[in-house]
Amino acid sequence: LNGIHFEHTRIDLTDVPDGTYRGEFNLKDEVIYDVYVTIEAEQISRIEVDSEDLAFLKKPAELIERVIQAQSVEVDAVTGASASSMILLRAIKDALQKATAKPE
Repeated sequence: LNGIHFEHTRIDLTDVPDGTYRGEFNLKDEVIYDVYVTIEAEQISRIEVDSEDLAFLKKPAELIERVIQAQSVEVDAVTGASASSMILLRAIKDALQKATAKPE
């Protein structure tokens, strides 16, 4: 997908403290897509996309619903929105990785 690669790495939500975490995906140093992932009781309860980014993403609500239902970023891309799906999944994964990062 135009140079967008996605590595599937399962994130253990039991390692994520409750809170809202910001994730981003930087597309060719030109556009940054921001998301905010809320974790409650070891589950993804909400995913919000920066309002300016919504105009550029195709079918984000459908993909967000898939992630919340699966409690994972390991979901299929939305038909007709493969590139947008990969961008959004990368941003969500970034938020979860930041949430599980151990302070040094």
